[in-house]
Amino acid sequence: MHAQALPGNQLERSPLGTTGLSVTPICIGTSPLASMPGLYGYEVGQERAVATVLSVFTSPINFMDTSNGYGHGASERRIGEAIRRHGGLPSGFVLATKADPDPRNGDFSAARIRASVEESLERLGLDRLQLLYLHDPERLSFEEGMAVGGPSRLWNRCAQKASSTMWESLGAL
Repeated sequence: MHAQALPGNQLERSPLGTTGLSVTPICIGTSPLASMPGLYGYEVGQERAVATVLSVFTSPINFMDTSNGYGHGASERRIGEAIRRHGGLPSGFVLATKADPDPRNGDFSAARIRASVEESLERLGLDRLQLLYLHDPERLSFEEGMAVGGPSRLWNRCAQKASSTMWESLGAL
């Protein structure tokens, strides 16, 4: 499949690997929307964050990335509010999020990945994620990743299925 040019102010879209998703060459990262002034040097209020997401929904860009861990879920809560105000994700829009380790103890087990996904679904107000990444897997040693109950076991089982009840496509960042 090749890039697809769209009419009007739409950006060209290309297939995202073998996911079946078509995305613009620009993806909007949403870490700053979590308002982390210690990291970025400025705060982002709730209304400004929601307005930003709503603006993206009406722009030529169809791809946005967030994470369970951005601001302890603040980014996802704000995106979820924008999704509610918009009446759902726009048609053809791709929202990716990431499963993160437990911020309190660093747990990155298969059980933690499931919990991270459930937290994201609730914050975003979605029944299913289009694209889920394992966030920063380099935090784990090979032994931890391959252990019984470790994330790679869950990832492999899910990747072997045609689809999951909680997500459509998997990746690692």
